[in-house]
Amino acid sequence: MKRRNTININLGISSILLIFFVLSLVSFAVLSLSSALNDYKLTSKTITKNLTYYDACNEMQGLLEDLDKEYMEIYVYSSSDDAYITSCSKHTQLSVPVNDTQALIVDVEPVYPKNETDHLYRIVSWKLTQVVEPQIDFTIPVFK
Repeated sequence: MKRRNTININLGISSILLIFFVLSLVSFAVLSLSSALNDYKLTSKTITKNLTYYDACNEMQGLLEDLDKEYMEIYVYSSSDDAYITSCSKHTQLSVPVNDTQALIVDVEPVYPKNETDHLYRIVSWKLTQVVEPQIDFTIPVFK
C-alpha cells in the first residue's frame, strides 16, 4: 500500500485568518482611540474659545450698563431730543479684548426715547474682529 502524503492546510488557513482578524480589530481600536483623543483636544479648544468670548460679552454688557447710566443722566437733564443727541457723542465705539489676537467691538449710537422705559441707545454692530495680523510661516517650501 502506498502512503499518500496529504497536506492539511485547513488548520493553517484558519490560524492566519484569525491572526489577520485580530490585527484588523487592534488597528481599528487604535484608530478610534486616536480619533477620540483628537476630538477631545478640539472640544477643549472650543470650550476655551467660547468661554473667553462669553467673558468678553459679559464685560461688554457691563460697559453698556455704564453707558446706559451715563445716557440716562444726560436724558434726565436734557430739555429736548436735539439737546440729548448733541450732549451724547454721535457714535460710540466700545472695545473689549477677547484674547491676544481678537477683540469684541460694539458700535452704539444714542436714541432719544419716547418714554422712560425705552432704550437710550441702539447697537449698530456687535462684531468680533482680528486685532493682530496672524503670522504666516513661509519656512516650508510648499510651492516650488
